[in-house]
Amino acid sequence: MKHLPIGFQTFKDLITENCTYVDKTDILYNLIKNKGYYFLSRPRRFGKSVTCSTLATIFSGEKKLFEGLAISKANYAWPVRPVVRLDLNEIDHDTPEELKEALKSKFDDIAQAHGFSLTKQLLKAKFTELITTLAAKHGSVVVIIDEYDKPILDHLKDQTKAQAM
Repeated sequence: MKHLPIGFQTFKDLITENCTYVDKTDILYNLIKNKGYYFLSRPRRFGKSVTCSTLATIFSGEKKLFEGLAISKANYAWPVRPVVRLDLNEIDHDTPEELKEALKSKFDDIAQAHGFSLTKQLLKAKFTELITTLAAKHGSVVVIIDEYDKPILDHLKDQTKAQAM
């Protein structure tokens, strides 16, 4: 019998730890096939982070983890794409300045993991440099942003700070 996935946050952990997984890969395959920008909105604790993790795993080309799932039966070529995954739950955000610095640091870490350094200093320019450099080196880049609203939700009692975030 499979385990219930209580406390598991990643697709890879769900699969490797023999947890119950409701296969949504046919839906994710359709999203991938119909390239574009998608905003996934569901209630809290409803699996958005696992869905983001599943997408990141697909784009990382980890085909073996998907054996027996719908996407394994699809005509998907499993190209490996660089994935820029930002989980704003993991980024410092007590102030807008701290959020900006934490994002810059995250962009630098991602660049380092891909073997290059960023030269731009401003947040938007640094992000643009990260994406364009990755695209020049590897082709299409996948950007996944999880918990995008965390810096706002954590400051709802301070409307000025929430607005600034």
